[in-house]
Amino acid sequence: MTESATDNLARTVRALRAINGWTQTDLARRSAIHRNYISAIERGTRNVGLRQIEKLAKAFGVPAYELIMPPGLERLERAPIEPDKGVEETPPRYLC
Repeated sequence: MTESATDNLARTVRALRAINGWTQTDLARRSAIHRNYISAIERGTRNVGLRQIEKLAKAFGVPAYELIMPPGLERLERAPIEPDKGVEETPPRYLC
C-alpha cells in the first residue's frame, strides 16, 4: 500500500530533524510553527497546509516537494534546452 502525503511528510520531518540534531522545540523556533503542531505533523495527525510545508522546507533548507515525496522516488535531471526550441520551462521528471 502506498503511503499518503501526510505519512511521507511525518517520516521526512522526523528524519530531517534527527539528521540536524534538532529537538521539536528547535524546529519550532526555526520554522515559526508551534512545537505541539510539529509533534502532530510528525505523528501524521495534522492536515498540514502549504504555508506550513513551506516554512518547514525553509527551516530545513530543502525544496517543499521533498518533504512529501514518497521514498525511493528520485529526481531526474532536466533535459538540456536546445537553443532553437526556446526556453520554455519544463517540469521535472521523476523515476520510481
